[in-house]
Amino acid sequence: AEVQKQIDGGIAPAEIAIIVRSNREVEDMSASLRKAGIPAQASAESDILYHPVTQTIEQLLRAVTQSDQGALFTVLQGAYWGISAADTTRICAAQNYKRKLSEIVTDTELLLELGVSDTTAIDHLVTVLDEARKRNNVEAPHEVLAYLLEASLYKEYVLQHDPYDGARIIRRLYDEIEELVKRDKKSTLADVLSVFAQRRAYGLPLSAPFIGSELNAVQVMTAHKSKGLEFEVVFAPHLTDNAWGGKTRRELFKIPRQTAMAADADDDEKRLLYVLMTRAKRSLFLSNSELNADGRPSTTSRLLSEIED
Repeated sequence: AEVQKQIDGGIAPAEIAIIVRSNREVEDMSASLRKAGIPAQASAESDILYHPVTQTIEQLLRAVTQSDQGALFTVLQGAYWGISAADTTRICAAQNYKRKLSEIVTDTELLLELGVSDTTAIDHLVTVLDEARKRNNVEAPHEVLAYLLEASLYKEYVLQHDPYDGARIIRRLYDEIEELVKRDKKSTLADVLSVFAQRRAYGLPLSAPFIGSELNAVQVMTAHKSKGLEFEVVFAPHLTDNAWGGKTRRELFKIPRQTAMAADADDDEKRLLYVLMTRAKRSLFLSNSELNADGRPSTTSRLLSEIED
């Protein structure tokens, strides 16, 4: 609301910056602005392994490579197939120990008995997955992925509903899988899924840059990215102790011996916050919420208390 107020007051969107601590905040803040109808230009890279688009694509790959009823259940509920919620409910409710979901969706007579109104959409899903399984035996994983994204209409759906994130994530995933084929000789979708699982297990991010498309948009970036830039108006949200200065625990009970490492870390945080604050030419908004996402009280960054009046 305050960003919109600044724009309505005559400040050009490109002269407004929201500067945060982490790449994840860049992603969230950019999405919030766009949802509010405010053009936003994100400048960062983010880990896309846990993004909903990535996870949907992985479920598609699992439904192709494994007899995973859970993956098929998730895929069946994808809005991009055009299957109604009522039909999905009827199909899923018909499962039991003797009759698997994969058997139900391939039995047209049973679907009609269950009262499914649009068997064509179910047939389309089954056909796409079957064809992808055949291709997985003879084609490279990135080629199978390309077929899946096109034939399922998921690529079209994502670019229609989430063009900013959708484009960069699909592009990055395709490039990564193609690289796994050419560089690491991964020859099946199962190999690709295994690599993604290993990345999560060892905390190795899969980074993707944000794609710039708005020339006159609010700039959203990390403090590191903001070095050397200036804006009329700067917003610095999430100034909590956890995000700023909370890398080491606050010492309520102090022991005289201080390590140089802890002191250096605090100094680095101070310098970075100073960089952020001095990006503003006219107005600077510093804020943090009283509660965190879990509903627990959040503490204002200790660095703010050290700024003199």
